[in-house]
Amino acid sequence: MSFYILAPPNPRGLKIVGQNDTSITLQWNKVENLLNYRLKVDEREVEVLAVAGQVLVTTTVHELKSGTKHSFSLFALYHNVSSSGLNFSAVTAPRNAEDITVVGQSESSITLQWKKVDELLDYIFVVNGREINVTAPDGQDTVTYTVSGLQSGTKYVFDLFTVFENVRSSGVKYTAVTDCDFRVTLFAVSEGFFFSSVPSMVASVNVTERSVDSVTLVWKSVRKDWSYSLKINGKVFNHKGSQDVLSQVISSLKPGTEYPFSVSTGFFGLNSTAYEDFTVTAINCANVNWHVTNSSIKGTIEGLFTNATATNKSQTHVSSEDGIVSFTGLYPGATYEVYLEYEKNSIHFNQCSHAVTIIPPDIKPHCEYWASGYSVYIAWDTLAGIWTGVKVEVNGETHSSNNREQHVIIPGFQPAKTYAMSVVTLSGERSSAPFAFQCSTDPRGVIAGSVMGVLLFLVLVFLAAFILLKRPDLIRLALPQ
Repeated sequence: MSFYILAPPNPRGLKIVGQNDTSITLQWNKVENLLNYRLKVDEREVEVLAVAGQVLVTTTVHELKSGTKHSFSLFALYHNVSSSGLNFSAVTAPRNAEDITVVGQSESSITLQWKKVDELLDYIFVVNGREINVTAPDGQDTVTYTVSGLQSGTKYVFDLFTVFENVRSSGVKYTAVTDCDFRVTLFAVSEGFFFSSVPSMVASVNVTERSVDSVTLVWKSVRKDWSYSLKINGKVFNHKGSQDVLSQVISSLKPGTEYPFSVSTGFFGLNSTAYEDFTVTAINCANVNWHVTNSSIKGTIEGLFTNATATNKSQTHVSSEDGIVSFTGLYPGATYEVYLEYEKNSIHFNQCSHAVTIIPPDIKPHCEYWASGYSVYIAWDTLAGIWTGVKVEVNGETHSSNNREQHVIIPGFQPAKTYAMSVVTLSGERSSAPFAFQCSTDPRGVIAGSVMGVLLFLVLVFLAAFILLKRPDLIRLALPQ
C-alpha cells in the first residue's frame, strides 16, 4: 500500500512589519501548527523555524541591497513536502543622503546641497513640521534646494529622507542657521566707539565617542577670534577658537544616562543663541546579571534603552518588557547577540552588544556493557539543540569529551559493580542540569577470572601428580632425613 503526503496550504496574513535599507521583516499566520517554512529571496533560500506555541511567524531577511525591489516566495513545509508557494515583492528602504552642506544662506533662507543617492530622484525635506517634496534634476550628481520663508538668526533642524517607491530612508538630520539681522551695540573705549553684531551660532556639535562613563563632543570653530562655552552635567567648559575644530571629553558620567548640552559662541560680551542637543552614555552589557535557561534570556538593565533584540543567524527575537530584557522561545545551547538601542527624536544610539550563550539541551543517558566490564559505555538519544561536548563525573573524577557522537567510552572500571554517574551537556561555558543515574558494569569479567583461577589450580595439581609418579625420589629428597 502506498501513502501520499498532501502538500500543506500556503501561509496567510502575510505582511511587512519592518524594513530598513538592508533588511525586511515579514510576518504571517502559522499554517496548521507547522513549524517549518522556506523563504526564497531573489536567488537565495532561507529556512525559517517558527516558535512553538505562537500563532504568528516573524522573520527578518538581512543583507539586502538598499533601495531595491526584491522578489519573495514563501512555502510551508510538511515532511519535506512544500506548499505551492506564495509569491510577492517588497522593497528595501533607500540609503540616506550624504555630503550635506550649506552652499548659501540669508536672513530668510538656507540653501542645502547633497549627493544624489543611487540615481534616485525623489526626496522629502521636513522642517518645522512642514514636508517639502524635492525632485532632483536628472543627469546631475548633486541636488540643490533652497528653503525659504525662514526667520533670521534661527537654528533649523532639517530632516532629509530619500524616497523609493513611497518607502523612505531612516532619515538624516542636518542643522543650519539663518543669518542674523545686524543688531548694533555701542561700545565705549578709550580710543572712541565701535560696533559689533551678535556672533553666529555653531552649525553643529557631533558626538564622536561614547562610553559607559564619558562622551566626546566636537564642533567647528566659526571664527578663531571668538570664544565657545560648553555646558553639560552642571559643568562649563570654555574654549578659545584658535583651532579649526574644537573638542571636549566629558568624563565621570553615569552609564545609560541622557545628558543635554549646549554650546554658545561669544564675542566682546555678546553670546549667540545656544546650540542645544543631547547625548546618551552607553551601557555595559557584560556587567548585566543575565539569567538564562535552555530557552530564555532575561536581565534587568540599569540605563536607558528603547529597543532590545537577540539574534542568532537569521532568527531575531524582540523583547517587549520595559526596563527588563526578556527573550523566550530560544534554541537550547545557542549563542545570541543581545543588542540594546536607545531611540529619541529619530536618533539611534547603540547602547551595547553582548554575546550570551544559553543552557544546552538536557541529556538522559544510559549504560551498556562494554569491554567485559572494565570500561563503561554511556549512550544517549539525539539532542534537540546545540552542544559542544559532555562531562561525566564518577568516583570523584571528571571526564570531559568533545566527541559529537551519541556516546562516550570511559575505561578504568571493575566488572560486576555499580557506579553512581552524573552527566551534563556543554555549550561553551554553559552546562545543562546534571542527570544522575546508576551504571552497572559487565559481570563476565569476574566469571572469566574465576574460570582462569580454577584452570590454573588444576594445572598445578596435575603437575604435582605427574612429579609424584615419575620421580618419587624427588619427594624423598625433599623430606627431612
